[in-house]
Amino acid sequence: MYYRLYIHLWLVCSVMLQNVALASELKSPLLINGLQLEPQTSYQIPREFVGFIQAKQQTSLGSELNGKVKRILVDVGRNVTAGTPLLELDTDLLQTEKQQLFAQQQQFQAQLDLINTNLARQQTLQAKGFSAASEIDSLQSQRKALLANLSQLHATLAANRLKLTKSTIRAPYNGKISERFVSQGDVINIGTPTFTLLANDLT
Repeated sequence: MYYRLYIHLWLVCSVMLQNVALASELKSPLLINGLQLEPQTSYQIPREFVGFIQAKQQTSLGSELNGKVKRILVDVGRNVTAGTPLLELDTDLLQTEKQQLFAQQQQFQAQLDLINTNLARQQTLQAKGFSAASEIDSLQSQRKALLANLSQLHATLAANRLKLTKSTIRAPYNGKISERFVSQGDVINIGTPTFTLLANDLT
C-alpha cells in the first residue's frame, strides 16, 4: 500500500515539475529583428503593355539588273550603314563588254586622228591650188561620222559603268537586315526582292 502511494506521489510531482518548466519557457522573452523605415522620394512600379514596335521605314531592296548572285555580303540581323555593300552580281559579261568598248574607242580615235591629219594636208594643198574640194568634203564627212560614232560609244561606256555600279546592291540608309530572299548562285531579274531593310528609328 505504501509503495503504491509513493508511486502516485512521484507521478504527481513529475507532472507539476513539467508544468513549471513549460510555464518558464512561455514567460521567456521572444527575440525579433526590427526594420528601420526610411522615407523615399519616389518608387518604381513594373508595368506590362501590349503593343507593336514598328520601324519608321521599311524597304524591300530589289535588283535593278538581271544577273546571277555572285556574293552575299550580309545576313539577317546585321546592322548596316548607308552605302554598305549587301550583294554583288556576277559582272564577267559587263567587264568583257567594257573591254570591247574601250578597244572600239581606240580604233575610232585612231581613224579620227588619221582623218584630221589628211584633212589638214588637203587644206594645205588646196591653199596652193593642188587639192580638189571634193576630197576635202569627203574627209570632213568621214570626220563627222566618226565623231558621231565616238559620241554614241561614250554613251554606251557610261551605261556600262552604271551597270557595273548597279551590280552591287547597297544599303540606302542606316538600318538592320530583317529578311534575305536570295542565295549565292541564284539568277534574279529586275525588281527581284533581295533583302528587307528596317530603319534603326522605331515608332
